[in-house]
Amino acid sequence: MNKILHRALALLLVCLLLTGAAVPGFAASVARVTKLTLKENTSTSIQLGWKAVSKADGYVVERRAGQSEWKTAKETAKTVFTDTSVKPGKVYSYRVKAFVKNGKAKTFGEASAALTAMTKPEAVSEVQMVSAASGAAAVTLKWPAAAGATSYLVFKKDVTTNQKFTQLLETKKESCLVQFSAAPGAVAFKVKAVAKSGELSESAGFSPALSLNLKPERVARLSAKKITPTSVTLTWDPADGASSYEVFLRNEANFEYELVETVTGTTCTVKGLDSLTPHYFAVKSVASYGGQIQRTGFSPAYTATTAFNGITGLKFSLKDGNKAVLTWDKLSSADGYEIEKSADGKSDWQKLADVKSASFEVSAKEPGGVLEKGKQYFYRVRAYANEGGETQFTAYSEIVKIQPVPDTPVITRAGTASQHGICLEWTAVSGADGYEIQFCSPQDGKWRELVSGEMRSKQFKTYVNEDGVKTVYYLDQGLTTTDTYQYRVRAFVQAGEERSFTEPSNAWSQKYIYSPEPQAYYADTFQSIGIAGYLYDPVEKVFFTAEDPWQRNYGFNTAYDVASQHVFIQYDTAPIRFTCHEGEKWMIQPWKGQYGFLFYGGEIGVYKQYNPRDVEHYDCAEDKDQLMMEMTVSRRQLTGKWSKEIHRPYGSYWWVTGFKLGFVRFVSSLRALRFDTYRDLRIEARITMMDYDMRNAFVAAVNEINAKERRFTIAEYGKNDLDLYITFN
Repeated sequence: MNKILHRALALLLVCLLLTGAAVPGFAASVARVTKLTLKENTSTSIQLGWKAVSKADGYVVERRAGQSEWKTAKETAKTVFTDTSVKPGKVYSYRVKAFVKNGKAKTFGEASAALTAMTKPEAVSEVQMVSAASGAAAVTLKWPAAAGATSYLVFKKDVTTNQKFTQLLETKKESCLVQFSAAPGAVAFKVKAVAKSGELSESAGFSPALSLNLKPERVARLSAKKITPTSVTLTWDPADGASSYEVFLRNEANFEYELVETVTGTTCTVKGLDSLTPHYFAVKSVASYGGQIQRTGFSPAYTATTAFNGITGLKFSLKDGNKAVLTWDKLSSADGYEIEKSADGKSDWQKLADVKSASFEVSAKEPGGVLEKGKQYFYRVRAYANEGGETQFTAYSEIVKIQPVPDTPVITRAGTASQHGICLEWTAVSGADGYEIQFCSPQDGKWRELVSGEMRSKQFKTYVNEDGVKTVYYLDQGLTTTDTYQYRVRAFVQAGEERSFTEPSNAWSQKYIYSPEPQAYYADTFQSIGIAGYLYDPVEKVFFTAEDPWQRNYGFNTAYDVASQHVFIQYDTAPIRFTCHEGEKWMIQPWKGQYGFLFYGGEIGVYKQYNPRDVEHYDCAEDKDQLMMEMTVSRRQLTGKWSKEIHRPYGSYWWVTGFKLGFVRFVSSLRALRFDTYRDLRIEARITMMDYDMRNAFVAAVNEINAKERRFTIAEYGKNDLDLYITFN
């Protein structure tokens, strides 16, 4: 019985297996997936397909990137799978397994053979032209990077020849330079992205086409390289994209440009021209590419007159101070040069030499082979060429003036000037273009040129001093210490940007003695005591004006003196008017006498005309024009002797004043309103002039007054030549 049962069960199992029925406890056999193929690949997806397996309930797609582990990508009942979780230009491997279900269990067949596929790179979105001339034989293209691309293929199409797009080059960069033998005219470009990995290679579609019209560049600048009496050599800048150039000359009969010559370079000599005649030229750029000829319009016209170019670059150099060499730019078309000389640079030009080179030592033609110091020499040059038995000349060059290095100046005197300065005087040097002042500071003992920041003024003035000698003076302003400075002077002549100097003069030592403002002598409490704006010195019992009183706003003229006689003010005065500093008008005026019923005393004012006026009115001196002064007023006693009544200390003033209460002397009641006793007063003053020009002009003005009526006495004392001691009687 058991044997019969076993056989029956075995037979039943075989039947179930043959019919494919599921039998609890047994697994059916699953066929292997075959014909796994790539149906489509893009930059963002890979689509697979395979042959269906009979009786399979589904399929599992496995994927791996590179040599990584296999991972399930998708379970599907279809025989097609699209993988969208991919990146452009990447390689992926796939395999597929079929399975059957047994309840919840799955039985898998053997995996298919692996399929390796690659995504395409992204397509290039656009192509741009980065740089090219207005007409070009070369152009730089640029495009944005395409994801997944390992290189790019650049294609070109010549539109004018109806050529198809052909590959030009392959590059790994996102740009390239495309060059042509000449400007191609209408041309288009496309770019295709390529991705490569091992043996695999994929490419994207073409980018949109970039269309350009690359014609040759127009000639922009035309000029003459050489001009002779019968020819003109033209030159111009290379035109981008041009393979040749057409040179045209205007026909003056019909004013039309006619072709003269076609050249491949950027120069052309047009011969057989009429001499001393203006000619008009123009050039066209030409491009020949792919059998096509392209021309630009005319360049700007250039006019050339058939003659030589003029002499340029004429200059001179000095050797040993009095040997001069002329040099100029060489003219390639010249056969020689003529050098002419004049005594004044205006007339009587004499031929000095005929030379072949572009230089000549002109001093060799002078006595002793040198130029005379203090003398000026004028030269000019012209070139010539011999053509057809005739000599053609250029125009003359500009005139060159040559001065040899002059004699060394000599410092003759120096003095402490007003406003914290030292005034130097030295002999004027004939032929000098200027002077350099050097000073030696006591701090470091080094000689240096006076420069802005250390010394403020650099103004030289030439004049004839009181001894009839032509001299130069210089005011070194801005000194603030009482040190002893050393000075020396060098004269120079100017040759273009270069200067040739003499030896330094003698060194002169000069001490600057600083004098404080007079107000500093008085304490603040004393200055607060006064009458009607006048301050009071209780030590000397003297009234004086403040440093900047209200009267300073009104200046002075003779009308004030006339009016004062009607307000019980009677004084003696003698205005000293003088001109210095190349036209500056000054006035220094003293007064002494009885000032109403209260005061007697004296005053000295410094005035200047800062602006031209129709009337003779002077402004009160500004701070920069104040002078160092000291004043003493003396009174004659009944015994005939003089007693010093008022003193104002040495300091910087525009108006020094001093007054005392009372009368010059007692008078009778009948003469009380006349106040004519000003002659019993005398002013003695010390005035330090700014410079020697001012000093001499002031002394000359005083002498002119004394010639009519002896009013002043001037004496010079001490080491400072700028101090004048003046007595006004």
